Amino acid sequence: MKTIIVKSQSELDALPLKFDEFTYIEIRSDASIEILLRKAFDADSSQVTACGSSQVTAYGSSQVTACGSSQVRACGSSQVTACGSSQVRAYDSSQVRAYDSSGVHVHSSCAVVEIAGFAVAWLLAKAKVKAKGRNAKIVTPTRKSGVAGWLTEEGIKAVRGKVVLFKRVSKDLKTQEGTSNETTWTIGEALTVPNWSPTSAECGAGKFHACSGTWFCDQFRSNMGDRYIAVEIAVKDLHAWDKPSYPHKIAFRAGRVLHEVNWSGNKIEAKAVAS
Repeated sequence: MKTIIVKSQSELDALPLKFDEFTYIEIRSDASIEILLRKAFDADSSQVTACGSSQVTAYGSSQVTACGSSQVRACGSSQVTACGSSQVRAYDSSQVRAYDSSGVHVHSSCAVVEIAGFAVAWLLAKAKVKAKGRNAKIVTPTRKSGVAGWLTEEGIKAVRGKVVLFKRVSKDLKTQEGTSNETTWTIGEALTVPNWSPTSAECGAGKFHACSGTWFCDQFRSNMGDRYIAVEIAVKDLHAWDKPSYPHKIAFRAGRVLHEVNWSGNKIEAKAVAS
């Protein structure tokens, strides 16, 4: 057996899908770097583990074990086993097994989650969650109605009547590309949606959408090269739905694009251009 330590996306992408001898692939990246596990390594010849404080997103039918204080987002039909005090966000039809004191945030009704030990699962969508043992806990949050309730539940405090929320956009700062609703989110620009009609439906035209955290934006876009932006919005321009299908998303009429951020929501400083 051998162990390969991966610290960057390029190192992970360069690995073969199958190994001649059983190989442990340990992702030990800096907490500020998001590693995308986009391919399914052969489970009979390798095992992928996210260690330390690394951040990993597992797509497709990939499998990963989360240890330490690492954070993993499970998308598609990926499988994640969480140990230690790691955190997992389960989307789509992913499967998660959480042990020790790890936590799982369940964002999809198609996700299948099993918890044991002192693990906790937060049901942010109706899903199949099985708790084994008397110490494993399933938490079903209750939500208050209206914009004020949404801000309280999401832990967002308005400053001078404004809040900062997030969007995931294309590499050229667009959303709804190729449609009549295509929008370009230029840094520093103020935008107002035409035909403001937030009550007609939770999704669709007549409103812009934003999320309380960058990771929640991943429910709505998953294109390679996508970026995250921070948008400043007046509270009076927000609209929250009762019993929303996507509880961390809200509608807004107008906002100003502040800057680009990373997956953790921290500002990405613009690179200086050499003269």
